[in-house]
Amino acid sequence: MVLVTGIVYNNYTANVGDVKILVELFDINNTLVRETERFVTPPSSTLEQKEREGFNFLMLAEHFNHYNIIAHGTIV
Repeated sequence: MVLVTGIVYNNYTANVGDVKILVELFDINNTLVRETERFVTPPSSTLEQKEREGFNFLMLAEHFNHYNIIAHGTIV
């Protein structure tokens, strides 16, 4: 198990809704081992300009070497 934790910060010039993070785990050969996507904000809610939102969740994972975490949402 891996604890994924962080803070999303809206540094865009508009409000953003339905903010999610995509977590990708890779092995030493850069092969994708596992991925998951989770909402950071509740569905249909808005992350306003300069607002922050923390997140944490457990992810099932074995033997990974490195990762990518990408935040994305919809401009509202």
